[in-house]
Amino acid sequence: MPPAGGEAGARESEINMQVRIWAKRDRTGTAFGSSTSFQLPNGATRAPDAA
Repeated sequence: MPPAGGEAGARESEINMQVRIWAKRDRTGTAFGSSTSFQLPNGATRAPDAA
């Protein structure tokens, strides 16, 4: 997948910032960027758009 362009990158950054602010205020977790991958208990690896 090619890198995001400027406008798409700015939207992604804004969404990530909003999720991060929400997580900090709520104090129930943290936020990760879209390039973060997670290994599931069944061994599968996934990289969601937001986490």
